[in-house]
Order: sequence, then structure tokens, then C-alpha cells
Amino acid sequence: MWRYMDGAVGASRRYPLQFILRVTIFVSLVVFFINSLLNKLDHACTAAEVGLQNDASRLPSSVFAGNDTMTAPTVFFVHYVKFTPRRIPLRFLDYVSIRSALNNVKPDKVLVHGDTEPTGPYWELLRKTGMVAHRFRQPTKTAGKTKVKFREHWADMAKLDVVLEYGGVAADFDVYFIRGERIKEILQTKQSITCYGDEDGYNIGFVAGRKAAPLLTAWRRSYEDIYLHDWNFNQARVARYLSILYRETNYVAGFVCNNPHPNNLYPFYKQLGVVKWESSLAVHTYYRQVGSYAEKPDDLYKHSDRNTSHVEMLISLLEGRLPAMEDGFRDEIDPLTGRLIGDAAPVTELRKTTANIRITDIDI
Repeated sequence: MWRYMDGAVGASRRYPLQFILRVTIFVSLVVFFINSLLNKLDHACTAAEVGLQNDASRLPSSVFAGNDTMTAPTVFFVHYVKFTPRRIPLRFLDYVSIRSALNNVKPDKVLVHGDTEPTGPYWELLRKTGMVAHRFRQPTKTAGKTKVKFREHWADMAKLDVVLEYGGVAADFDVYFIRGERIKEILQTKQSITCYGDEDGYNIGFVAGRKAAPLLTAWRRSYEDIYLHDWNFNQARVARYLSILYRETNYVAGFVCNNPHPNNLYPFYKQLGVVKWESSLAVHTYYRQVGSYAEKPDDLYKHSDRNTSHVEMLISLLEGRLPAMEDGFRDEIDPLTGRLIGDAAPVTELRKTTANIRITDIDI
């Protein structure tokens, strides 16, 4: 086509009428091509719309139902997910996490989902309580027709799956439950809980809900429909957008996945009293970013960084005692504004404007 036009331009001076004719033909071909493309796009959109309608017919009716048609959970589970190529011992810090769930959430059962059952003395201690059990589950390694790029996303999808199936709360092993019984209280009136990270996205290290909760159903479906080879898109940004859409029936919890913030861990691991953890539903510690330095209880009591918020919290959980909860503590965040409900300042500004700093700007 372009060579056709080159010839037309070359002949324009000698044969102006032929040039005009050729330009007219060229423009007609372009218009025809564009119209064909638009028709194809129109057909594709129509097919997609029909597909969405068909998909919707296969979703649970609770997805489209109001809050009054979904009952609050009467049996409550705490879920963990771990996929490993072989059986490995449960680590001490993972043991403390599960202990914190038993003591501070008081669930009917703690379920550890995965393709291999943990081993070791700490796992045996938990199994003997009769409150902790393993549930075999193979990882889902594809999202729609796309191979999942990150192994961690296998666990992210599984966390949503088990909460949708059983109800309850799912957490990473580096999450420690503090005021965990409030989770059950929140789910008496809300269908789900998402975990505020920052203005860019939320965190799937802590997620709770009723069976077939609409937000969680849509979140899990996003992995099938729009999975991207991006670390944060599905697990962080989609959660934020859905929390806005479902803000009437979803609770956005602050001071769990941003207390400490993963980009500012120094105050939690090297200072005492800067990060206020005592009133949070739970604390996502991100300890894998700084290394696991406690393999047994003695490591906490003898550690050189004993006078830090991290060690203080772990010892309190291990000994089964918690400091008093802060009077008037609030943690529900408005997903539209990023502010604590009832506050004028966004959460990202509270780090600078309040004396009780929970999020800091100190880089590790």
C-alpha cells in the first residue's frame, strides 16, 4: 500500500487528476480497514459480555445477595498455607504465630493447608492440642491459561480459596494475632476484611471473610481473568479497588500490614515503643526480610536486640500475656480516602502528625 502511495506522490506533479484518484482510493482503503477493525472489536466486546453473563450464572448466589442473606460464621477457622517440595520442620517463629491464633483468636480449629504436612517438635506440640490439623491441598500453578510466575502467588490464591470454602481468617506465618477475637466481632456485621498496606495497594498476608464473601469471590476471580506477571497487581492493587467497590460490606483494617510498614522495618526491629502493636488485630512482621534470628525460646530472652518492639511482642505472645489495649483505639480505614474513619488526616500523614506513631518514615 505504501509503495502504491510513493508512486502516486511521484506522479502528482505530472498527472494531478491521477494523484487525486490514488489518494481517494488510499483513504477509502484506510477507512475500510478501520471499520473492519472496529467491527471485530465490537464482536469481541459482545462475546466478552455474553461470557461474563454466563460466568455470573455459575457464581454463588451469595455474590449478588445483600448482607442480610449471608449469615455470620458460627464455626470459625484460622488458616495457614504452605507449599513445599518435601516435609520440613515447623519453625519456632511459625509455632508462635499459630500459638497466637489459638490464644488470641480462639478459633474452633487452626488448619494448615499444603501439599506436605509439617514435621518437628513444634508441630507435634500443636497437633497434641487437638486444635491444629493439616489439610492436604495441591497448589494451583495456573491462573486462567497463564502459568503463575511467582511461587508465593500459589499460596495467595489458596488463601482466598480456603476462606471462601471454610470462612474465617487466613494469614501468613509471619503474622501474629494480638486482638484477634475482634476479627470474629467484625464479621458479625461485615462480610470480609482486607488489610490496608498503603496508598498504592493492600496486602494479602492477612484476609478474612464469610464463606463465599462477594469481595473475596471477585478477588479470587481476578487471578483467572486478569492475572499479570506482576508481584503486586492481583494481591495488592485489585484488593484496593475491590475494597472501594464493596466498601459497604467490607472492613479495611489498618495497623496490621502497615504496622510496621515493609519499607520501614527498622523501628520495629531495632527500637522500642515506636511501633505500637498492642491494640492491632494482628501484626504482619515481614521477618523474612530481616532474617529469622529466633530458632528457640532462649533466643528471644538472650538476644542482643531484646529491647525492641519485635522481641517484646514475641515474648508477650509466648508467655500468653498482652499489654492493655489503647483507649479509643480505631483501625478501620476508609478505602476511598485512605483515612481512619473519623479522622481528617490520611493514614500516610498520621505518621507525621500524631504523637503515637505507628508508621514511620525511617528506612531500614
